[in-house]
Parts: sequence; C-alpha cells; structure tokens
Amino acid sequence: GVQTCALPICLNWVDVRNRVNTLELAGLGDDNAVGPVGIGWEIPYYWLGFDEVTIGSNGWIGLGEAGQTPSISHCFPELPTAGGVADNIVAPLLSDLNFGSNNANFPNPGRAYIWSDGLDSLVVQYQNVPFWINDTINWSGSATFQVIFDRSDSSIVFQYLTINRGSALDVATCSTDVVIGIENITGATGLEVQREQLPPNNYAIRFEHPGTVAAPSPDVRVYN
Repeated sequence: GVQTCALPICLNWVDVRNRVNTLELAGLGDDNAVGPVGIGWEIPYYWLGFDEVTIGSNGWIGLGEAGQTPSISHCFPELPTAGGVADNIVAPLLSDLNFGSNNANFPNPGRAYIWSDGLDSLVVQYQNVPFWINDTINWSGSATFQVIFDRSDSSIVFQYLTINRGSALDVATCSTDVVIGIENITGATGLEVQREQLPPNNYAIRFEHPGTVAAPSPDVRVYN
C-alpha cells in the first residue's frame, strides 16, 4: 500500500550528512549515474533482494545491477513501462535535476549522500540539487529529498524537505517532466504515485509491503 502525508509532523527527516559511514557520492552530473554501491544487506524489493544500489542524477535509485542504465533522461518514462530504460528503480523525483555547472563562477550546490547501517537501514539523500535549465547558468531552484529503505518492515519512504523549481519550466511537448513511483525488474509491475507535479515541502510517501501476496509472480529477466 501507499500512504502520503503533507503535514510537517508526518515528516521524519533523517539528515545523514554527518553520520558515521556516510559516503558523499562523487561523479554525479547531468543525466548520469554512479555505482553500484554495496550496502551490506539485502533490500527486499518485489520478489527479489538487492545488496547494492545505483544512484542517478535525475532523482532515481536503481536496485542491483540488473536493468540499470547510466542515462535516464528527459522525457522520462511512465512507471511502469515494460522493457524500458527505467526498470528496477525507485523514483522519488524522476526529473531533470543537474549536479553540474557550465559556469565556474556559479558552482552547483547539489550534493548526494548514501548511508547504511550494514544491517537493515539505508538512506540516500539528495541535498540542494537544482533543476537543469537551458541558460548561461544551467541550473536553477533546489530540491532536498531522501529515500529510506527499511528491511525490518520492507518499507520504502520518500521524504521531501524543500522543493523549489526556480526558473525551470515545464516542457509543453513532454507529459513526463516529473515522475514519482516504483518499478520492478521486468518493468511490467510498478506504481506511479505522481506525474507532472512536484511534491510540496514537508511531504512524505510511504510504500508498505502487503505482508502476504495472494498471487506471487517471480521476477524473471534474461540478460545477454
């Protein structure tokens, strides 16, 4: 099931920047990804488990190596889309974010961090990441959000502290400037929570495991 909440009391922000074992992710730019990064335990995701993740600059996190692509870019796929570029991801804010800068006088403030306790908890945090714009300074606005994976109850939580589009514009020819949701390894199963709408500040989305599955369907995919 999915729960959403827009009240500040519903937000349980976990700032991992100064925690022991937190890694600041280097190498993120425009339309790229870094990883996979080992986390020391297995994330239960649909019918499989994954002990490493890939972090995309455009607000997505891939589980394991299967289904990964380093470039999930605008226009973004709907979730789910079978056989697409976004298989096996969670997408807290699949959008045209940008960690790079084309002007040395205006360095990009965006950062990303990953923390795991090595047992059952993982946090991926996007901090002050702006949106890409086509201008002499190619970024604007700011987005601070995170994903929390918890093996104890198989939940996944998206949390949004502050979201500001700045001068980034909707692209009239694209109906998927922003996509929020999850998708399994085949791309046949998933859940799109929001599209074409930025989440508000102090907002949370929680994906809860059903506990029992009436009709289990193993995830099977063949790779060359």
